[in-house]
Amino acid sequence: MPVFGIAGGGKGGLKGLVIRDLVTLLRSVAADRSLDVALVTPDRSVYSALQHFRRTATAVHWELSPGQLRVAKDLGTRARDGDLALFLGAGVSVSAGLPGWKALLEELGSRAGVDANTLMNLEDSPLDQAELISLRLGDNLGSEIARIVRRAKKVSLAHPLVAGLRCREVVTTNYDELYEDAVEATGELRPTVIPWEAVQPRRPRVLKMHGEVGRPESVVLTRRSFVRYDANSRPAGSLLQALMMTRHVLVVGTSMSDDNVIRLAIEVDDFLESDDSFGTFIDVSESPARAEL
Repeated sequence: MPVFGIAGGGKGGLKGLVIRDLVTLLRSVAADRSLDVALVTPDRSVYSALQHFRRTATAVHWELSPGQLRVAKDLGTRARDGDLALFLGAGVSVSAGLPGWKALLEELGSRAGVDANTLMNLEDSPLDQAELISLRLGDNLGSEIARIVRRAKKVSLAHPLVAGLRCREVVTTNYDELYEDAVEATGELRPTVIPWEAVQPRRPRVLKMHGEVGRPESVVLTRRSFVRYDANSRPAGSLLQALMMTRHVLVVGTSMSDDNVIRLAIEVDDFLESDDSFGTFIDVSESPARAEL
């Protein structure tokens, strides 16, 4: 929602009071009704005032443990100091209307003429499901994926939230361009997309590990493409490992079930002598076993 009353509403001379009362009211409503409210403003001074009242209000507005708050503050400090990098998975784009891995395979299977029962027989191996779909679609696999991904026209709430961290280095397994759109909308230069664009000093950069929608031939989805990933795309893995060793990597929107990414992380973990963590994983699953892993 916008900030009401401070422009055409006639309360421009009382911006501070309006913003204070609005933040107080919305926090109370959000707490009573168990919902989230996103206040949106293009005005930097209003944004700063909103952040000020949000920080100084006496009401508790985070349902986080003391340990989680320490982690959140540490991430904020790292982002401010340029020490934070991002790893973004499909979960970031799901709320923009894009399918997750399972739903994507089901839709591709339907287009390839692979019935649901056939896919179900391979449910223990999504990579084999993708391989079968690829055999049916042939060279059209990338273009079919691009057609599905292009359905998302607007970013989700997650995209501007992570874009607002202003990280210079981002790695993603997503095919879409929604993160780049969100960065550009903040007033920053649109990120350079690696490996297809040359890195420029003033522009942030995004490494697309699994290809992108504008280049259907680059898509990584099948067992064959995953098995051959290290041989075909070793520099991409090396760049991710370099970030793990030189930055703190915030992992958002992934279940960490990608064998290639796990292998790269384990190699870094075995290589580093320090006991300090090299990343933070935001886990929204309800599985204690998954959280422990």
